Amino acid sequence: MLRAGQGGLPVAWIPLVLVTLNLVYAVSVYPCGGLSDKVSHTRLLVPSLMGLIGADWVLAYADSWSVVLSGVAPWGLRRGITQDLLSAIDWPTLAPRKAHSLGDVAKS
Repeated sequence: MLRAGQGGLPVAWIPLVLVTLNLVYAVSVYPCGGLSDKVSHTRLLVPSLMGLIGADWVLAYADSWSVVLSGVAPWGLRRGITQDLLSAIDWPTLAPRKAHSLGDVAKS
């Protein structure tokens, strides 16, 4: 968001960065979740991390707000891939545990 402000985006429009991020995330999370059930987790995690590196590179060298938004889009796509993927990786270790209302976790 700071980079968008430095790129000339008016202050009132800076939340557009978060809107773009969450829009791309919302559109990509369902198909990527289905893909994570069919494909190896490593085959999805590596490209998503490469996309994060690319998005960070675009954001680091962006000199206008339109370039910033084009860097935010792959950032949202990476988030759509990894959030569901990391949940799928963690689920086998968390499934046998059960949380209680007091906050403690016990084996069921």
